[in-house]
Amino acid sequence: MADTPVTSPVTGEIVGCDNLYAAKVIADTADAYTAETPFYLAPLGEFKHDPKVSADTSYYDNQPFATYYSEAGETTLTVSGLAEKIKAMLTGKDYDNTKGLVFDSGDLSDVPDYAIGTRISVGTGSTAKYVYFWFLKGTFQLGATDAKSKGEKVDAQGSELTFVPVNTIHKFTVPGKATGSTVKKSQKRVIGDTADENFTEAMQEKWFDQVVTPETTFSEALGNLTVTSAEGAETGDTKITVTPTKATGNSYRYQTAATVSLPAYDADCSTMEAWDGTADIAATTGNQILIVECTSDNRARAAGIATVTSKA
Repeated sequence: MADTPVTSPVTGEIVGCDNLYAAKVIADTADAYTAETPFYLAPLGEFKHDPKVSADTSYYDNQPFATYYSEAGETTLTVSGLAEKIKAMLTGKDYDNTKGLVFDSGDLSDVPDYAIGTRISVGTGSTAKYVYFWFLKGTFQLGATDAKSKGEKVDAQGSELTFVPVNTIHKFTVPGKATGSTVKKSQKRVIGDTADENFTEAMQEKWFDQVVTPETTFSEALGNLTVTSAEGAETGDTKITVTPTKATGNSYRYQTAATVSLPAYDADCSTMEAWDGTADIAATTGNQILIVECTSDNRARAAGIATVTSKA
């Protein structure tokens, strides 16, 4: 597909990192890539990905003939102290669940593959953006254990993990260079940038629920609201009751007509009427009324329809 520049390539400086997740890779074959459900790994103090690109040029007839590029690298993570059980799980060491003991033979032949996800913050305040990552496959290496005796000033130390990402064996279908074309390629990481309007809020909300690959779909089912209508206090008004109650930070919108339809998940409902969840609503008996629970930017999350009963 053709390259489409964003409105402005300048988004700000990197000022933070958080949300470090990991998921064990179950399978990575020519046929399929599968990972377990991600789990929150640890509070993240520092995230550093250092890609190393090498270029090898072949020469024929005393001149450069072709240049071949490859990329390797590693990711350094500084986190709060990790439990020894978690370290053993990440690095394939033996753990006795009945005694709570880790046995370290120094054998690194069975280190499991993991995927890791995180995000970095760019800029601050109302203009802050985030860049989300999933590294699809790699292995963990433990850093040095650095402990010092307590003195007048506490010198707290975190834990350092090195994650070495590699490309998947599985080849995913991704957009090709030509418009409308696709190609199959193995992948190392997937990146989402909130500066890109196509990377929606719904995608961001689900980012750490699964390891995101080119095959991930972010489609959500609209939640169900049970809506009931009874006579209101004044003529022509209806009293609406909704269950379950809305989530913190969400609000209600409504629409009433002879017939109404449920919106799609994440649909923009800003043109509907706002409702505080308690006030009576003017509506005609026998018509339908649609109640939608929306996010702070009026995106649909749940909805329900009732037949109106208003006070005669």
